[in-house]
Amino acid sequence: MAYTTSGAILTLLPGLPLSGEPGYTSTVAIIDSHIDRADSVINARLAKRYRVPFSPTPPIVRTISQDIASYFSFRSLYSGDNTNRLDSLQEQLQFAYDQL
Repeated sequence: MAYTTSGAILTLLPGLPLSGEPGYTSTVAIIDSHIDRADSVINARLAKRYRVPFSPTPPIVRTISQDIASYFSFRSLYSGDNTNRLDSLQEQLQFAYDQL
């Protein structure tokens, strides 16, 4: 079971298509793949210390999964013209990794 949902990521990244809008289905598919990647990163990092996957999901793990999946999604959905925002997301991602 995933630590977060595409719906949670959609609320964190405003401007993405919402349900019923053009591009929604493909955007959700991209986000879902990045949620899987984020959860794999978390599990790989924590497997030496904890039994993974977590069930139920601790709130901090959910938050970190959302941060990492948001970063991956934002990076794949937007081009280089958002460099400053991407730099900020990279800093947030590094902070999330440091918390693990």
